[in-house]
Amino acid sequence: MTLLERNLGQADNGIAFYKRALEVDPYYLPTLEALERIYEEQANHPELVTVLAAKVKALTDPEAIATHKLRMGSLFETSLSNLEKAAQTYQEVLDLDPANLAGLRGLERVHGQLNHWPELVKVLEQQLDVVETERDRVEVLLKLANIQEEQFLKPELAAVRLEQAIENRCVGNERLRIVGALLPTAQAVARPRQYLRATHQRESGAGGERYASTLPLRRSTRTRWVT
Repeated sequence: MTLLERNLGQADNGIAFYKRALEVDPYYLPTLEALERIYEEQANHPELVTVLAAKVKALTDPEAIATHKLRMGSLFETSLSNLEKAAQTYQEVLDLDPANLAGLRGLERVHGQLNHWPELVKVLEQQLDVVETERDRVEVLLKLANIQEEQFLKPELAAVRLEQAIENRCVGNERLRIVGALLPTAQAVARPRQYLRATHQRESGAGGERYASTLPLRRSTRTRWVT
């Protein structure tokens, strides 16, 4: 809390003062940051988003702008329950930095909740170029396979993604052994989820259960994603 806020004695008086100051200069960063702090302490998220939006207009550094937009997207997604606005804000982050993984994952969550399947596929495919570990890549491939089977009813495309996931789970001679022994069959194309479960159980024992568990056991109209 600033000396001015302590002297004023009450946050409401501080807010009134800062808002009058913004009438003179709407994008004066010290004033906006003071309001940001007060609204955050009060958990006043509608006003906090408004202040963050004003800060974005005052900032010039693209990284700082993206960071603030991520905060705004998170508030829209959670506290404010405005998924459409959250999607728009996360997309603005990606317009600044297409490789921003936090923005991609935020957009993934929102599109998943909104059942925006084509948009979700696009975001997941972008993630394949961004994720840093093989484990994360496998998780993305499994989500893509699930969408192809469950939402688009294209098990043959799902099987392709499952093959890619299997290849990413193995290295060297182990990879050659698994891929050679588990090339797609007609049954795999017809029932890729069961194929994946059997494959990962053979390949990595208990560890395979975790990957298999990311796919639903029965068809449903909603998918619970692992992020």
